[in-house]
Amino acid sequence: MTRWHYVDGARNRIGPLSADELREHYRLRRLGRDSLVWCDGMVQWVALERVAVELDIDSITPAAAMPPPLPARVTAHASHPPTRSQQKGMSGCLIALIVCAAAAVPLAGILAAIAIPAYRDYVERARHASTAAPAYDEDSMAQSDAQVRTLVARAMTTYYPQRRECPDTFEFESLQVRDPGLAGNFTVDLDSNDGQHCGYRVTFLHQGPMIEGKALRYDAIPSGGSIEVRCSTAEIAAEFRPPNCG
Repeated sequence: MTRWHYVDGARNRIGPLSADELREHYRLRRLGRDSLVWCDGMVQWVALERVAVELDIDSITPAAAMPPPLPARVTAHASHPPTRSQQKGMSGCLIALIVCAAAAVPLAGILAAIAIPAYRDYVERARHASTAAPAYDEDSMAQSDAQVRTLVARAMTTYYPQRRECPDTFEFESLQVRDPGLAGNFTVDLDSNDGQHCGYRVTFLHQGPMIEGKALRYDAIPSGGSIEVRCSTAEIAAEFRPPNCG
């Protein structure tokens, strides 16, 4: 059985006591939560507060008629190593991980602040250049359509379940900046959000002057843990739409 000791207000060491006896002394206000306690296996004395959960101190109401103890002002040491349950401090690895995580958040914001404006400038230049692009290429349009569906599904999968909000233009631009294969071929803008699905206006680039400035609408619909992406309405003439866009 674990035997406990504590330091009272007169700086006397009291013990050994069982856990029940120590709790009774606490109830009688012979020690307080800031009093120093120790038991076999601990490397040093600690405040009762540190082991309050282990001793179930919170379930005890000190007697109101008894005066509280004087604050203990000594720190005594024992020769026994601490139990694992008494070591509450963070390890060096955990501290380093927290520091790295804290540094990563503003760093990601700084990189986004630099990358997104540069990406938008690139898209704008591509938009003007597309007026001089070759005539409509059906295979190229089909490939761009597949990229749009991939991007929308990826954004919805990573964003919607956590926030219950539709990913916005910034989220799509962030994904496109990170994946060059999805960058520069189209822009994605949030068009509607009715609480059940997200609608997007997708403007394509590099598809020839007959498509410049026009867009297709894509609806992302959560369905059974997956995302269904539909091309539902269009500004682009039927002969220039992707094969699977009505």
